[in-house]
Amino acid sequence: MANITSENKVIVLTVNLWKLVKGCSQKRWADCAVRNLKRLIKKQFRSDMDVKIDMDLNKAIWARGKKNLPTRIRVEIGKRPSFKDNAKTEMFVKHVHVPEFKGLQTESFVAQVDQ
Repeated sequence: MANITSENKVIVLTVNLWKLVKGCSQKRWADCAVRNLKRLIKKQFRSDMDVKIDMDLNKAIWARGKKNLPTRIRVEIGKRPSFKDNAKTEMFVKHVHVPEFKGLQTESFVAQVDQ
């Protein structure tokens, strides 16, 4: 996957959470999934920016508890200015609700800027 070049570019992709928690203790699967999701996004986009996870995505991962993760999850990744320091940008990850994952592919598009 290529670097995000445009400020308004948004990527929508499906993440297999079971692959992220491979090798982790079952008691900590949800913790490990969140941590490894951040690492995966940094690695995919070859970036050292901070990765922030939306509250809805966090709730979706933790919905069935620590040990029972959903198999896959659809996420939307985009850039936004940091709340703490406006000079910095951060990657923001949101949850996308889909009825099924069959036939979905990675999509990228330019988001509209609200002004």
